[in-house]
Amino acid sequence: MRFNLLAAACAITLLGACTTTYDTGAVAPVERIADHLSATGADRAEMLAANGNFGSAAVLYQAQVVEEPKNIELKHKLAEAYRLGGNPAQARAVFLEIAAVDGWQARGLEGVGRVAMSSGDLSAAQQAFESATLSEPLAWRSWLALAQLSDLESSWAKADERYAIALSVTTEPAVVYNNLGISFMARGNPEHAATIFREALQKDPTLAKARTNLDLAEAAAGRALPASDTADSRERARRLNNFAYVAEIQDRRQDAILLYEAAVQQHPAFYAKAFNRLSELKRLPPPAEDKHDAMTVHSGAHPAGSSLSEALTPEFSSAPVSDAASSAGADAMQTATSEAEPQP
Repeated sequence: MRFNLLAAACAITLLGACTTTYDTGAVAPVERIADHLSATGADRAEMLAANGNFGSAAVLYQAQVVEEPKNIELKHKLAEAYRLGGNPAQARAVFLEIAAVDGWQARGLEGVGRVAMSSGDLSAAQQAFESATLSEPLAWRSWLALAQLSDLESSWAKADERYAIALSVTTEPAVVYNNLGISFMARGNPEHAATIFREALQKDPTLAKARTNLDLAEAAAGRALPASDTADSRERARRLNNFAYVAEIQDRRQDAILLYEAAVQQHPAFYAKAFNRLSELKRLPPPAEDKHDAMTVHSGAHPAGSSLSEALTPEFSSAPVSDAASSAGADAMQTATSEAEPQP
């Protein structure tokens, strides 16, 4: 049953349709007034997009495209702003324009595929991504997306083949390894997933989402959080919060409460995500059978879990920022988004 829940959650989040309940530990970017006063046009649009203001970014990109109609890079950014801003029809139209330009077919088709995938039209997505790889065999983002489509169908052999191709041609192996780790989580193998996430971090130690995913995989595999793995109290709190989230998913409420309490106490400031989940758990009536197994929060042993369930949120490399939306709670599993062009 838990594996089915995990696979279903993986399928939902592979489509970028899951609202996650987690804390990645990243500090939200702060827009400096001076930057916005001096920036104009595409520069300002990029600032807005980087902060998740895709609607406003699209307006500015559109204005720039009117001034520079032959600037395909600008059109691509406009299409991405439409896609991430929840305007799939407009995004698809611009991506199709891009696909008709010599040298841009693969990137345009990748965009068409992502729009279709986000809309749940997996058949159209498959067709677009396959066309992209035929147009450009080195289009690793399309190979990665095809691997994720195979994950959705539980076609693990085909997924492995496509992940291998993506790894052989990618310029960003950490992104591919991160998503491959999520694939192994969906297969019910958190131990191997943790190994893959470590590989991702070796390729790119700054990939915060792989660090988050490693926490969740280790917790799902039943590994204990070390007593003092970091001197950074904020980072320690984040990890405690992640392990609490997995305990909650695995119906180990008392473990989750202890871990959330430890996260709140450890954090140097008010830790809203952990506090909100803690308050919610304490309001719930006692379960008929709590699976708590005398876990000691700081030292040691907690019961091994069989799955991570809803904590899977893969990241596409075609997006300037993650497709996942965060809210209060734990640090859910995420795929890695490339910052490089062409950028859930």
